[in-house]
Amino acid sequence: MLLHADGNFIQYIEGERDIVESLFDLICRDGRHRNILKLADGEIEERLFPGWSMGCNDLAEGDLAAQGLFNLTAANLEAHLDPEMPKAAIEMMRQFYRLADRIRAA
Repeated sequence: MLLHADGNFIQYIEGERDIVESLFDLICRDGRHRNILKLADGEIEERLFPGWSMGCNDLAEGDLAAQGLFNLTAANLEAHLDPEMPKAAIEMMRQFYRLADRIRAA
């Protein structure tokens, strides 16, 4: 899972330990990234995002609605959260978008 707001990112990476560690090391060495902070590390019993793959597209607000999507802000997030999602994923998204809203307001 990769979330972006106003130049800030939070990413949740899961998979085989050696692959995840190599990817994190690559991210840390990439000069485009600053202020990297690892929030958690450890083994999980099952994947939180088993069917997800990466994708990104910038869409205008009208394009979002036409595709059944929404502008992901903290307020919109709460209205669209699926209570069946893993609690860790829900809380990570909530915290990220609360922070992003504070940054926008500053």
